[in-house]
Amino acid sequence: MRGILDCPCGCGTELNSEFVKLLETIEAELKLKLQNYEMYITSGARCEKYNNEQGHTKNSAHTLGLAADIRIDNSHQLFLLWQAILKSGIKRIGDGINRNFIHIDIAKGKLKYPHNKMTEYPQEIVWSY
Repeated sequence: MRGILDCPCGCGTELNSEFVKLLETIEAELKLKLQNYEMYITSGARCEKYNNEQGHTKNSAHTLGLAADIRIDNSHQLFLLWQAILKSGIKRIGDGINRNFIHIDIAKGKLKYPHNKMTEYPQEIVWSY
């Protein structure tokens, strides 16, 4: 696995170690089916300051170290990635196919910034960018 795993600003904010293990499991699943596959993370952990400067949502699971955007190179890879994500038990998926990525996260519990009467991270959900 390679790419932008930790906050790009250099502050030291990192992906959660259990989430990294989950990403490694998904990557291993794809390696069984795609020769020479290497997962590329286009966005991993972000500190709140960097997240806000870039205009991302305040409740981003990236700021908790619990989210990653995975680059998609082709439709076959996309299909296999979806299979591996669902098999892994991930319950929050952002569809960024038009921008060549899939967002996954494992955020649960109360939102730091409640939004539109929503106070917790919804589960079993897919959204589009």
